[in-house]
Amino acid sequence: MLTPQEYHARITGPIGAVTTAMERHGVPFDVPAALELRERVRADELATAANLGDWCGKIGYQPKVDAKGRPGENPPNWGSWVQLQRFLYTDAGLNLLPSPYWKKGSTGYDLEGNEIREGEGELKTDDMALRWLGSTHPEHLEGLNLIRNLRWQQRVGGYLDKWTGLALYHPVRWRKGAEPWYWLHPSFGLASDRDERAGAVTGRFAVKNPALQQVPKHGDEYGLRALFKAPPGWKMIVVDYSQLEIVVLAHVAHALFGTTNLIERLQPGAPDMHSATAKYVWGEVLGDQQMIDIPVDRVKEEAGDKRDAVKEVRYGTNYCKSFRTFAVTMFDKAGRALGEEKALAMQQALFEFDPEIPRYQDWVRAFITKHREISSLYGRRVLLPDARSWERGLRNRAWRRACNYPMQSGGQEITALAMIALHSNPAFAALDAEQYLQVHDEDCALVPED
Repeated sequence: MLTPQEYHARITGPIGAVTTAMERHGVPFDVPAALELRERVRADELATAANLGDWCGKIGYQPKVDAKGRPGENPPNWGSWVQLQRFLYTDAGLNLLPSPYWKKGSTGYDLEGNEIREGEGELKTDDMALRWLGSTHPEHLEGLNLIRNLRWQQRVGGYLDKWTGLALYHPVRWRKGAEPWYWLHPSFGLASDRDERAGAVTGRFAVKNPALQQVPKHGDEYGLRALFKAPPGWKMIVVDYSQLEIVVLAHVAHALFGTTNLIERLQPGAPDMHSATAKYVWGEVLGDQQMIDIPVDRVKEEAGDKRDAVKEVRYGTNYCKSFRTFAVTMFDKAGRALGEEKALAMQQALFEFDPEIPRYQDWVRAFITKHREISSLYGRRVLLPDARSWERGLRNRAWRRACNYPMQSGGQEITALAMIALHSNPAFAALDAEQYLQVHDEDCALVPED
């Protein structure tokens, strides 16, 4: 544990020099390719919107007069959540049963359709809600997927417009005679507990203007990440920690309880953690014959969807998500929701596989109830006054935040120390290399091709 003065001297102070250099250097970005892609995305948007209009005609959708006697939209403005909400959930549209995973105080339902909470608010229209509606109303799956595709295309178009608008054209590191290239110069930083700078309260490093940590990795058929391309004569090198937050949890559990189960499964040469967990959960617990037959080293290639599902449950469980959340936010390849029975079995199997997780969560609840705060690995504290609130919802929110805090803040401290070490390393400088981007547990550097 470091004192606040020691913490500043070792982490928050030195990281300022690193971020200054990164902001000055910039992130390489291929603007000509982005402009070409923007035209393709715009054409896809128009085609998808036309298909949605055809689908409305196919299902016989006829907009009804609204409360003020005005005709409804036909088709709706799919970019307006108000019109989309009316189209999905009211008599003027499809009148579908909303997802039980609600938002903003809206009415919720259990998996059988029984109302379980009353209140005023906005029924969800986000991607998760649309996936749920597709799983429970398969007769409208085609149209709901078209709405999801259109939204994704609009989102991609927004990314491209922003990135191309912010890009500057100048030589590599402003060198004399260097060939110019396109660069983004975002804002980097660690946030404190009481400000609005880039970053999170946990101290997690973040990127703003543009927010490059949000560049999609999975399901990106447009290849957005490929637009971040090194200029001629240079190469991009990306290094990242493997399962860093799980590593932090393993060492915290060892320090608290003396347990080494998680540490042993993270050792070099041990089977991939998520593959081993998937084989246990799907094979031994749920009786999936495919997972029983597949060797653990082939799980990622032959049953990647099941591995991804277990990975999602693991990370969500580490942050105290309930099996009820997984039941309505996870879907199989056919679009069917996971369901409470399977979600509960998966979470219980994970607790049996890694008993440190529930033990750590119980310890955190007792600790914050007594102290109303928790700290990171190196002593960065966060106050949790709601840990003793009379309202259960506030107590649980404080508990979830406290369970997440040591892992996320500890992982960021380790990454920040690595960035500081690289920045001041003579061998790194001798390679003429420079760090240009840090996202989560990845660090990116630009080096000459030779």
